[in-house]
Formats: sequence, C-alpha cells, structure tokens
Amino acid sequence: MIRSFPRGTSCGRYGFRAQHLMDCLGGAAMAISDYLLASITRVINLFLEGRCPRPLGEYIASAPLAPLVKPGGGIRPIVVGTVWRRLVSKVGACLVGPTLSGYFAGLQFGVRVSGGAVKERLFCMP
Repeated sequence: MIRSFPRGTSCGRYGFRAQHLMDCLGGAAMAISDYLLASITRVINLFLEGRCPRPLGEYIASAPLAPLVKPGGGIRPIVVGTVWRRLVSKVGACLVGPTLSGYFAGLQFGVRVSGGAVKERLFCMP
C-alpha cells in the first residue's frame, strides 16, 4: 500500500511524505527494508486493532482544515492527513472492501474500480 501513493503526494502538516517511506524501502536502504516494512506493518496493525496510545493517535490521526478561496467566490475546505493516517486508511479499506461488495451491490461506488463496489477487491490498488 505504501507504493500506491502517487508521486508527489502531499505531506500534510509535518512534512513527512510517502516518498520518504518509498526511498527508505529501496536503493541504498535495501539492507534494512525487510525489517522496516515489518515494523511499519506492526504499527499499522496497532492502529487497526485500536491499540494505539491516545496521544500518539491524536498526533497521527489529525488533519488540519485549510480554507481555500474558490475562483468564483466561496470557500473550499481542504484536509490533508498525515502519511500514517492515509496509510492506515488505505490498508483498512483494502481489508474490509471485499466484505462490503454485497452491501453496495447495484450501486456505483469506487474510484478506478471497474463496476464500482461490485468488484471483489473494492478500494484496493492493484
């Protein structure tokens, strides 16, 4: 799921980008990439199991709201969460997606997913 982030994806408020993780998992860092990936997996699983300490959860799960002025007037609220928040969300959606396909049967949901939610791998990037 780390590699599913588009190149140049926003970093959120702390400046840590998905590209930093990708760089750590390749190139000269390949010697530790298996250990690093296993550690990241354990952290993501802690979040998904609801066992993350509250102060850490508030730091990682927060996302600031930035009001941008629309060209024709009005305000467009933009929220950019941390890479960790977005990574946990991607993994969680990938895990529960297949169980939701029956629930959304006949409705057209999903991004870049042929057939929307009817597809077996709902929300998961190939």
